[in-house]
Amino acid sequence: MLVASTDGRWVAMLDSPYHGDLALENPDATFAYQSVALWNLPSSTVALRLTNIEYGVGLALSPDGALVVIGGDFLEVTRTQGSGARSLYDGSIIWEKPAPFVPMSGGCMRTFAFSPDGTLLASGRNYDLDLFRTDTGASVDKLVTQLSSPGVAFSPDGLRLASSAPVLWRVAERTAVWALPTADPLANYGRGCFSDNWATFSADGTLLLTQFAQPTGSGPSWETTTTLFDSASGAVLRSLGGGLSRHPTFSPDARWILAGDRLFDVKSGQESPLGVAAALSVFLPDGRIAVADADGNVSLLCPLIER
Repeated sequence: MLVASTDGRWVAMLDSPYHGDLALENPDATFAYQSVALWNLPSSTVALRLTNIEYGVGLALSPDGALVVIGGDFLEVTRTQGSGARSLYDGSIIWEKPAPFVPMSGGCMRTFAFSPDGTLLASGRNYDLDLFRTDTGASVDKLVTQLSSPGVAFSPDGLRLASSAPVLWRVAERTAVWALPTADPLANYGRGCFSDNWATFSADGTLLLTQFAQPTGSGPSWETTTTLFDSASGAVLRSLGGGLSRHPTFSPDARWILAGDRLFDVKSGQESPLGVAAALSVFLPDGRIAVADADGNVSLLCPLIER
């Protein structure tokens, strides 16, 4: 998973499983760990690597890059200050929420979004959308959704909160602006299934993109369904169908949608290749594109030119 801070200074990536720090690993263990690498974009260097992460799926950076949230069915918030490499569990966690007991273990992976001012964290899990204070982890509210693992996103002005259910709320009152009926794709699945759902706004707040993603087989491939909405009314503007890479993002001018190694014209829906190998990708606020290949190597591309 690849994410960027909204100030354009930081990119973080949650990598594939590995076997942990040698100093912490049981030589006979077969358990696989993960790590998060944090890049400082002005210097194009890895400033920090958090290691020995267990079962990580979700990842989010605070607007200024000072906090990173990591989770699966759990939630852990840690500071990103410092450099080098350290275990996530060396005391850097400032607050966490353990996995609550639910009858079904699958379909309940947490998703995250920070409010634009960094004071709130939204987390979707188990048909709920929780709002927490980022400084203390105190609960602010709990909203009910129709999806077992809803993707979440704040509007750029911080006044609206969207879920991939799909539904749009007013943040201050926690009342719905609009909500569309939907059926949970995982409702008939058994234990062990899960999804990685997603929601994101365009920079001007007029467009909302949602995605349902479920892994296929034991490999790294995902089955996805992506939809573009008018955020004010909830009207479906375009179905981008299946097969898109996870976590698509808008260009700063909202002309393009980027998903993995493909670009989509928002108005026409026409698809074009990015031109480089990219398993994951994200638009940055200045129009540059951060891409990660299948081996986890991250690079930056210049802003798009007119096509």
